[in-house]
Amino acid sequence: MKLTIREGQIALQSLLIMILISLFSVIIPIHRIVFIISSCLLTQFFFDLKFSRKFNYKSSFITSMSLLLLIKTPHYSFDVIASVLAISSKFLIRMDRKHIFNPANFAIVMLMLFGWAWVTPMQWGQDIWVLLIVTLFGTWLCYKAQRLDVPLVFLFVTWALLFHRHVLFLGDPLPIFFHRLSVVSLYVFAFLMISDPKTTPHRLGARMMWVSMIAIMSFVIENHYFVRHGTLYVLFAFAFFNGLLNKTLPGKEFVWKDSAASY
Repeated sequence: MKLTIREGQIALQSLLIMILISLFSVIIPIHRIVFIISSCLLTQFFFDLKFSRKFNYKSSFITSMSLLLLIKTPHYSFDVIASVLAISSKFLIRMDRKHIFNPANFAIVMLMLFGWAWVTPMQWGQDIWVLLIVTLFGTWLCYKAQRLDVPLVFLFVTWALLFHRHVLFLGDPLPIFFHRLSVVSLYVFAFLMISDPKTTPHRLGARMMWVSMIAIMSFVIENHYFVRHGTLYVLFAFAFFNGLLNKTLPGKEFVWKDSAASY
């Protein structure tokens, strides 16, 4: 059976959750899984019904899996808030007939700003085979979505900046540089969040400019101003530039082949 892009993303996210539980012994309580997935699906169903649209369960399920993979909260009520915020943002915060924010990124940043949630990027460890799974599967997904340029540019710029900082500027030995490159969360962000085809600029040149600036700004605020999770905050802020870039450097808008929905 041929997987669609969304089905492939669901498969990869499910595999990563199983890896977290089985390999890294990360405890994800059953009630968190139930509350996040059901809240996302119910919110999506409500808005699809309100706007007389076909129920787009794949999109909401992908968002729920992203929240499970990335966010931690002190109480299940915050999981519900995150889920409702994520899905609602697609319908309520829009420009030029498309949503502005990556839904999971929007919810995570909003909850972190209020101190209601946190992210633990080192939960993924640095196992080379986990990194290979994310990279290979993520490469296929981004290629099928015509957005492979986004993670490749992001990673190339990030690698170059890390090399300059650790090897050329600080004079660190190469193992330290390679240690920074092997953090799995960097690749999860590159292939599963920043590369969302609906919240990236339409034109190739605009995307390369956009993602390069995200990589540079993330590096600066994380390594020089010591802001944790800088990439999440920068992606949130740079979502506002999509509309401007699409107007000044117009290109063909991405449309999901397995669904006509833009939500």
